[in-house]
Amino acid sequence: MNRELARYARMDAQRDYERGRLAEALAPLEPKVGPGEVDAAIDRYLDGR
Repeated sequence: MNRELARYARMDAQRDYERGRLAEALAPLEPKVGPGEVDAAIDRYLDGR
């Protein structure tokens, strides 16, 4: 059980890290596409993998 919880914690940490990197890279596009669209695109990308 502890191994499984640790595994999920690592997966969550990795997802948060990737979300931060993508948000940083896509930040210049936000004024062009509108508020919330970058976050929605990141969610779709991370959920689709």
